[in-house]
Amino acid sequence: MCGDNRRRSLIYQSTITSENLWTAITVLGAADDLKSLASARKVVVGLRREIKIKRWIEPRWGSYALWSIRPVKVELWLKNVALAPGSRCKIRNLMSNHGRRYDLCERNPIEWVRQSGKRRSFPDILSTNEVQSLVANLRFRERTLVLLAVTKGLRRSEIFALKWKDVDFHAKHIHVVRSIVQKVVGICKTESSQKPVPAHDDLLQALREWHVQTKYKSLENWLFASPVHRGRWPYLAQQIMRNYIHPVARKLGISKQIGWHTFRHTYPRCFDLPVAELKIMQELLRHSTIRVTLFCAFLCLRQK
Repeated sequence: MCGDNRRRSLIYQSTITSENLWTAITVLGAADDLKSLASARKVVVGLRREIKIKRWIEPRWGSYALWSIRPVKVELWLKNVALAPGSRCKIRNLMSNHGRRYDLCERNPIEWVRQSGKRRSFPDILSTNEVQSLVANLRFRERTLVLLAVTKGLRRSEIFALKWKDVDFHAKHIHVVRSIVQKVVGICKTESSQKPVPAHDDLLQALREWHVQTKYKSLENWLFASPVHRGRWPYLAQQIMRNYIHPVARKLGISKQIGWHTFRHTYPRCFDLPVAELKIMQELLRHSTIRVTLFCAFLCLRQK
């Protein structure tokens, strides 16, 4: 406690500006707290906050004391920031909420800044024909990854965190118990995410064949261990998407924006459930609240 008070007094001795906002938050332990949490995703959240402060906030507002920033000026500036509305909202919140939370300023200096977080467009989901043609033309490793993503609705961080011991070939289940983001291993995004998912015969057969092909076969090995890292880490998800899946999609004439989460949004189309069965869809997608499931159902209905 005395150490915290000492650190706070050091901060209060100088004027906190947008330029040293991240440094001040780090001194107060906010960044360290994020990194100490079990969820790998929260580590990335901390890194993204740091990037937003250093890339967007510091160049424009670095010399301003937090208390001297005015809402109208921030509002006009945000209109010219080349980011999506949701990202602009996060920048606005970073400029004030964290400073207020850690007692770096007495009031919220941009409380009245108006910035909508409404989407400009809806995420793409793939049709059944697009999924089939993509799977048919991918190499075996990428085909197995896409099968796992699109037929189970797993998040990217969950797919690449799977180990062979998580696959129960006898019970036909895959146990999702961890996630990995930027080589940080932790628990899944939510408690609801840590549930076993049923695996169909085609997927299990693909995993058996992959087990034969890969060099890393022990129960403690990553399911998709990278030879570059000698099996110590799984493959990098974005490299596989950028170097192998995107070129095949373009060759097939699929012009939609495809990412790993696209397959998760596409997953509800695999089971043609009526909207009344949203609870079943929520269980299969392992959403913590029905609100997110409703959005996925809306995307499917919208693109039918």
